[in-house]
Amino acid sequence: MRRTTRRIVGVTTGLMLVAGTTTAAHATADGKPKPKGKVDDPCTLLDTSKVAKAFGHPVADPALDPIFISCKFAVGDDPTHAPGGTVSVVQLFPHFGQALPTATKAFQDQHAIDVLSNFELADVEGLGKGAYMNLTNGTLVVLANKKFELSVGWQPGSITTPVAKRDQKKLVQLAKQAVARAPR
Repeated sequence: MRRTTRRIVGVTTGLMLVAGTTTAAHATADGKPKPKGKVDDPCTLLDTSKVAKAFGHPVADPALDPIFISCKFAVGDDPTHAPGGTVSVVQLFPHFGQALPTATKAFQDQHAIDVLSNFELADVEGLGKGAYMNLTNGTLVVLANKKFELSVGWQPGSITTPVAKRDQKKLVQLAKQAVARAPR
């Protein structure tokens, strides 16, 4: 009876150690879950289901453009005509074409370029380390963390007017997911 009890205790302890190790492997040192997004694959920053919830069905499989480190989600039966359109996610930093040394400097530089281009901009509070909406071209630029900058955009089919208020809110919701998944 004692041997059986020791074996059960030993097996149970071993299983608990394995389970604890597996759980710890999915968390960072500060206890937060590891991001699921991958550097150079912005398609991993958003779920197709979240895009569909925000902008409608159907949503095509995401299309990665490795040259521009971007990903496009075509929305609707015909993305070139309303109510369809395209959601895009672009990795702005790190990026092989980016000469600046940090994501913060890249974010500041992008903001300065947009100001000099006379784009209509609006700060977005509570998103990453900093964010602003480019109302002229429908893009939300986000400093996700000190090592990663991204943009999330919506281009409605056959409409070139500034992004609607309801769509701005949808972009912010999608950007929250992207920030949570952004590589650290």
